[in-house]
Amino acid sequence: MGLFDLKDKTESEEELDRLMKSLSVDVGAEEIDYRYLTIEQIDEISSDELVKAVCIWINRKMDDGEEEGNSRIDTLKGLPAPCGMVYSIKKLIDEFELNGFNKFYESPLNADYIDLAADGFRALGEYDLTEICEQSKEKYQKLCKKYGEDYFSEFLNNYGNNSLTDLDFEFETIIAKKDLNRLLVNYIRGNSDDFGD
Repeated sequence: MGLFDLKDKTESEEELDRLMKSLSVDVGAEEIDYRYLTIEQIDEISSDELVKAVCIWINRKMDDGEEEGNSRIDTLKGLPAPCGMVYSIKKLIDEFELNGFNKFYESPLNADYIDLAADGFRALGEYDLTEICEQSKEKYQKLCKKYGEDYFSEFLNNYGNNSLTDLDFEFETIIAKKDLNRLLVNYIRGNSDDFGD
């Protein structure tokens, strides 16, 4: 009998077919390219992946803006407000975990993101974190005025002077008690129409 001839399948052949189908679904399943999210896909993304996914999408938007001659921060500010807030909070937390506010302000451009992060914490009802962000920027601006922008990239790296240590400890203590990922996921889900193309 040929391969395509009709015949009754044995139970073991049916089991093999079920197994092959399950393998083909698992192996062949396409992952979502988070750079190109649609609004409809936002609801399908697991909570564990959601913040990362929207940040990848936002980052692609900022890359596109740069290709068109716009700064990343201007592109971010041109997106719906929740996008800027979520992205900036995530950026702050990621860089803060490397070496506190000093690491965050190592790039002078990050001073623009701190305002959006403060707005984001305010939108989440996290006023203590909002206040620390605002204090860090004030202190950053005073130090830059006194020592220049290189203070954070050169002086701190060379001499280990951690000028924002007090705020680092306060910020770290507060975020350790909070589930920021859950807060951001809930915020994204509540504003899902602002994320995705």
